[in-house]
Amino acid sequence: MSVVTAREGAGTVRAFPRLFEPYRLREVELPNRLVFLPHVTMFAVDQRPSAQHRHYYEERARGGVGLIVTESQVVHPTGGHGKCVLADRAGMLAWKDILAAVQSHGTRFFAQLTHHGAEAFSIHTMLPQWGPSAVADPAVGETPKEMSSADIREAQASYRRASGYAVEAGFDGVELKVGHDGLLRMFLSPFYNHRADEYGHGSVEDRLRFVNETLAAVRAEIGDVPLGIRFCLDEGMPGGYGLDEGVALAAAIAEEGVVDYISADMGTWTRVDLQVPPAGVPEGYADDAVAAVRRATGLPAVAFGRIVSPGHASSLLERGAADLIGMCRQLLADPDWPRKVAEGRADEIRPCVHCNQECVGRLVRDLPISCVHNPAAGREESLGGLTLRRAAVSRRVVVVGGGPSGLKAAEIAAERGHDVVLFERQPELGGQVAVAASVPHHDEWGEIALALARRVGALGVDVRLGVEASADAVSAERPDAVVLATGAGPGEPPFAVDGLPVYDEWRAIAGEVGERDVVVFDLGVRGEGATVVESLALSGARVRWVSPSPTVAFQLDPATLAVVLPRLARLGVERIPESTIVAATQAGVALANVFDHTTRLLEDASAVVVVGNKRATPAFDVGDVELHAVGDCVAPRHVAIAIYEGELAGRAL
Repeated sequence: MSVVTAREGAGTVRAFPRLFEPYRLREVELPNRLVFLPHVTMFAVDQRPSAQHRHYYEERARGGVGLIVTESQVVHPTGGHGKCVLADRAGMLAWKDILAAVQSHGTRFFAQLTHHGAEAFSIHTMLPQWGPSAVADPAVGETPKEMSSADIREAQASYRRASGYAVEAGFDGVELKVGHDGLLRMFLSPFYNHRADEYGHGSVEDRLRFVNETLAAVRAEIGDVPLGIRFCLDEGMPGGYGLDEGVALAAAIAEEGVVDYISADMGTWTRVDLQVPPAGVPEGYADDAVAAVRRATGLPAVAFGRIVSPGHASSLLERGAADLIGMCRQLLADPDWPRKVAEGRADEIRPCVHCNQECVGRLVRDLPISCVHNPAAGREESLGGLTLRRAAVSRRVVVVGGGPSGLKAAEIAAERGHDVVLFERQPELGGQVAVAASVPHHDEWGEIALALARRVGALGVDVRLGVEASADAVSAERPDAVVLATGAGPGEPPFAVDGLPVYDEWRAIAGEVGERDVVVFDLGVRGEGATVVESLALSGARVRWVSPSPTVAFQLDPATLAVVLPRLARLGVERIPESTIVAATQAGVALANVFDHTTRLLEDASAVVVVGNKRATPAFDVGDVELHAVGDCVAPRHVAIAIYEGELAGRAL
């Protein structure tokens, strides 16, 4: 794709009034139709909400979202993991200051309650998992204890107590998770529930009993406070229930008259791609499912499913497919989405690119959530809009390089009031993300550069495209500070080469390899090998994908793997893990297994592409001027760190 220059506009924006109509749930009025959906943050400290929670949620409230639902809070010690909030009385009352901060902006705040069931981690709890039956979750692989009647009563009492504590703390509503993970859904699922008593028996009525009794107990505890459920409409897994049965289950729950709304959801931990689909999955993939459950239940429905654009969000309300619009990753990327849309500034939205690198990708590594596109996400106290201040003195700043790190440095520096000029030797902005965006199914990466380019243009940054920033050219600007963001170039092949052509990843994506028998040696740190492999396969090359890791694309998050690997299999890509290239010669490509050192020769290979083998661009002398080096020119890493370092440099000037 072609990335816009910094001076190009994005057109006019119309208003979307339906998004900003108030909406009432019982006696609680939401100021608008926008909901920040619940999700794990990994911010908890000793199973209590932290200061990080406060800054994170308040930033979204300040941005104008009407309702925030907390991450899952665990009602019983058997149902958690290492970084969950325990919903005992002390845990719930610890939200009081956070509640006050969020509600001061007019945003309503609901507490979500759960028990992770067979998806809890006993390595964290040091207690057995609980489940409807002794059936292991396929993703976790640990067999739970089949709950006794006493366990069932204890779990229900825990939900009831926790809901009362939520009301005592000051939450505006309560939501129970019958969603993509957790005990309540497992009782509904024919995969997990093989019980022979009144909570199973293979009948739908008996599988519903635990959920309905729990909801009734919570309603009795909280009275007229709004009560909703996050509900998995389709488990998407063999042996589980599909969409038709999921909608029927939701309708049966609605008939009890206890629930006030349904927040739609799909997938399980084995089908994470249905929960947090990666780039290439269309916006609104779940619209029909949301509309179906709204029709079947007659309850207000919260939509989900890659909702990014205000036009799409508004259309769901206008055609009666949903009553409220749920967003998660989009409000990580830009917490001011609601305010920008309300003020007619939708062209300034920083769109989520659904890369899953710093949200899902960090969570599966037990790290706090963040965002590639918005490094302030999860770091609001130090990097968020609440702390960005104009510089005391405006300075002349030269940024060398128009990739993600350079653009971010220019954006933050200009926003703080500095006079910024940016040199980019290529005819367009974007750097490596612009290259990656040229590959089908990966075009959303270009939105990073597009958004940054629009922003630096709006801030008046002097962008000079097609200009080589020599030391003389930089010195001629008489800068007070220089930011070097010149990226990285290809390194030498890490194996012997004799007569066989070897390409770097950029030349491969540019189409220089052709329809050859290609061996891709993937040393990438963030799964960029998948982009290169797909580009080659789509161009007609026969591709063998070699990685020293136990599986190719080992660095990718589970949701992206679930979508990308089947797509590459259909293109005939052969995966060769646990292997390294020893030599590339006219005789072929010699491989060695990294564990047992056995060798293999790919005799018919005619080219090799090396991914992730980069070297930093050497710095040049800028004289006695304050210098900041950011991104890959310091050490080749990945785009999230490049943007993060660009932000730090902009703030340090």
